[in-house]
Amino acid sequence: MLAFLGLTFIAVSLLVAFTFIEQRSSKVRLIKSSPVVCVYNAPARYDSLPLKNYGIPIKIKQRSLAQVIFPKLTESGDVEYIYSWHDISDLEVPNRGLNPRDTKLNTILELAPLIKYHLQIEPNVSALKDQYRQIDKLAKLVAKSHIYAANVDTYEQGLAQIKNLVRKAGKLENVYVCLIREVLIGVMIADYNPESAKVLEGDFDWQYRHAKEEYQNMKEVASAYFQLLNESKNTQL
Repeated sequence: MLAFLGLTFIAVSLLVAFTFIEQRSSKVRLIKSSPVVCVYNAPARYDSLPLKNYGIPIKIKQRSLAQVIFPKLTESGDVEYIYSWHDISDLEVPNRGLNPRDTKLNTILELAPLIKYHLQIEPNVSALKDQYRQIDKLAKLVAKSHIYAANVDTYEQGLAQIKNLVRKAGKLENVYVCLIREVLIGVMIADYNPESAKVLEGDFDWQYRHAKEEYQNMKEVASAYFQLLNESKNTQL
């Protein structure tokens, strides 16, 4: 009898553990597939969050923790991202259909792709700067070569092209920051006086599409140039 009870206890314990693990796994999958999450304790941990509990999930660690970004404005009006780790039990995936008039949820859903594109710019610019340094070294070596000196122009053009791409990336980042700032300011104004918050949806959508197209074009130009440069080096060899 005791053996039977022991086996039953073990079986029940395993079932409970399996159910718990499966529930967490299901929640992790849901969080990964959602552009936005609701973090219940966020306002208690951080002051002045324009979008309160809503944030953007960017990373899952050990299937139990999620890193979330909360966009906010500093006192001087600069855009700031708070990176914060939370147990997934403190997160929920909001349902827009249940509360279509939740302005903060609607806002974070609009901002999420914009912020993710903004976050991609910095590593791409760093990669371009690394390429610039590498090509600059090669250009200096080629300039001293008797065999490859005729190719100096190719490398100088490459350096000029990368400089231009970095400049465009800087302008593009300013566009993203400006859009994000204006939206967050609008949310903060609406909290105090909803009537004074003017939502320029058409203008916002156009600027967002334009910024996205410009960013994609920048990546394509950079990729095409680096491919051409590699082909040029292979031809020399």
